[in-house]
Amino acid sequence: IPFNNTITVIASVIKAVRQKALMKITAKSGTGKTTALRAVCAAMPQSVMITAYDGISKKEILEELAESIGAKPTSRSQQHLMKAIKEQLSKGGKVIVIDEANFLSEKSLEQIRHIQDCAPIVLAGTEALDLQIARSHEQVETRIRKPAHALSNFGENEVIMLFEKSGVMISNEEAAMVWKKCRNLREVKYALDDLLELYAGDTKKLKDVL
Repeated sequence: IPFNNTITVIASVIKAVRQKALMKITAKSGTGKTTALRAVCAAMPQSVMITAYDGISKKEILEELAESIGAKPTSRSQQHLMKAIKEQLSKGGKVIVIDEANFLSEKSLEQIRHIQDCAPIVLAGTEALDLQIARSHEQVETRIRKPAHALSNFGENEVIMLFEKSGVMISNEEAAMVWKKCRNLREVKYALDDLLELYAGDTKKLKDVL
C-alpha cells in the first residue's frame, strides 16, 4: 500500500544500501514503521529483519542476528558471534533491519556500529532511539544517517487506502471517523479486522466495531 511513510522508508533503505550506511528511522508508535519495513523486506529479498525487545542483551541481539544471516560462530561467546557475523556479512548482499531498536542498549548500538562496517543497517524505533543514540559512543551518532523526510502521522487518506486494500470502500467522512477514534495504524487495523470478521466488511456496522 503506497502510504507516504512506506515510500519514505523504502527510499531511505535504498539510500542506506547505496551508501552502505547506518540509517535511523524514528517516529511515534503506530505511524506505520513496521508496516513499511515489511514492505521493504518483501521488495528486497536480501533484507534481514530482526526485532529487539525490552531487556534484550548485547549477546542476545548478536545471537538473533547471527541466526538470521546464517553465521556459524565457533562458540556462543560475544567475541565469536561478532567475528562470525562480520565474516558472513563481508560476503556482501545483506541489508540488516532492526525494528524496535529503541530497546537496544548503548553498548548494543556500539556493537552495531562495528557490524555496519560490513553491511548497511537500518535502525527503526520510537523517539527513545534518538536518546539512546545520543548517549552512546560518539562514533555511533556521527555515523547515523536520517531519512530525507521525517515520517508523518498516519491519516485519513491512509485509512481509505488500507480499507480499499481489503475490498472495503469507505467515504471520507467514515475515514475521518475511523481515524478520530483509532489515532494510529495499529488500532485502524484492529478495527478493519473486526469489521471483516464480524460483519463481512459491512460499513453500516463501522460504528459498532469502533
